[in-house]
Amino acid sequence: MGLFSKLVDKNKLERTARGFLSEIKNEIDSAGRPSGTDNPSSETAGIRNVPPPESSGFEAESKWDVMPAEENQYNFDGTYIQYFKSIFDSEFSQYSIDCSTDKRSGSTVFTFFSGSEKQLVVEILSEQSRAKKLRSDCAAEGVAYLRFYHNHHGWWNTRSYVVSRVSGALGL
Repeated sequence: MGLFSKLVDKNKLERTARGFLSEIKNEIDSAGRPSGTDNPSSETAGIRNVPPPESSGFEAESKWDVMPAEENQYNFDGTYIQYFKSIFDSEFSQYSIDCSTDKRSGSTVFTFFSGSEKQLVVEILSEQSRAKKLRSDCAAEGVAYLRFYHNHHGWWNTRSYVVSRVSGALGL
């Protein structure tokens, strides 16, 4: 063991570095986020509200510096959870929808029921999450599963995109 190793605890340095990087990330994430939102994110910093080009489909939504004119999770007046809930409540009112937090992954889970039968599970999570348990549980149960990332670079989660994916998963 070298002199430096004796003087410095390597594990303590790694923990300190991770904590420091986490603090920096949180500061960056909170920059430009409207006040009163639960989950700060750097995705809103410097974004212009510009209508997409006429010839565009989903490719305009992937351009990070151009926010689609259509309602999306970043121009919605509320958190991303409130955004998804408002879409689900208005567009899929024929379903009973439960909202919960998955403690394993930290994701928000919306479960759609028709009567007492589970029809669809929608998981909203961070792109950094590597959680796969809920998805595999749904596959084992034979229940449809969708995943949306609330902070993936260039993914706006426009209203039409969310409605289209959920409608398809529900067979509507």
